[in-house]
Amino acid sequence: MKLAVVAHKKNHKELSEATCCGACRQVMIEFERRQKKAFEVIMLGGDGKWIKAISAASLVPFDFNLEA
Repeated sequence: MKLAVVAHKKNHKELSEATCCGACRQVMIEFERRQKKAFEVIMLGGDGKWIKAISAASLVPFDFNLEA
């Protein structure tokens, strides 16, 4: 499974750099845990190159969880 994060400025057609915020990352981590399966997160970086993370959990080194 993959999730792409994209954005564009108002009244512009080209894509702008975009990453997911910390709260969104936490929600994605909780979804991965419930599904027991990681998914790739794809974001557009400031240099116009695509950034691929192997999982949402890899984006937040110290996430909130019930086991801690």
